[in-house]
Amino acid sequence: MKRLPDWLRALPGVAAGGLFLCAGAGKLARLDSFADAVAAFGILPAPLAPVAALALPALEILGGVCAMLPWTRRQGLLSLFLLTLVFVAALAVAAAKGLNPECGCFGPPGGAASDARLLLARDAALAAFLGWAYLRELRRGPARAGGGAGAGAP
Repeated sequence: MKRLPDWLRALPGVAAGGLFLCAGAGKLARLDSFADAVAAFGILPAPLAPVAALALPALEILGGVCAMLPWTRRQGLLSLFLLTLVFVAALAVAAAKGLNPECGCFGPPGGAASDARLLLARDAALAAFLGWAYLRELRRGPARAGGGAGAGAP
């Protein structure tokens, strides 16, 4: 079987990284409304909502950048997968409580669907994709600098 070109093999990581980079940057751009969205989940104590509202987009951006780079793609995909599992857990708790909080994912409040069950399904599908992309990277063998032949990454 013919091997896929490197650019095509990198596509899942680049796509996932770009998605999280845009989502994180959008949240940082409207930090106050995102902090309100985090608080609406009712999971964290009120004083921690602004801290989480700053930390989550920063982690999304860092994971997104890492997923896009060949020498950190594996780590980036794993971090985005784990972060998405946290989102899935938060949405499951909200759905169990009968809440429909704004997720704050890709736009201002009211811009995205706010049905916790729909958001849960979307994020579960995203987690499945990220898990697949991460496992695919693991099967590729040792991480390589530059995405081509060469020494393993540190």
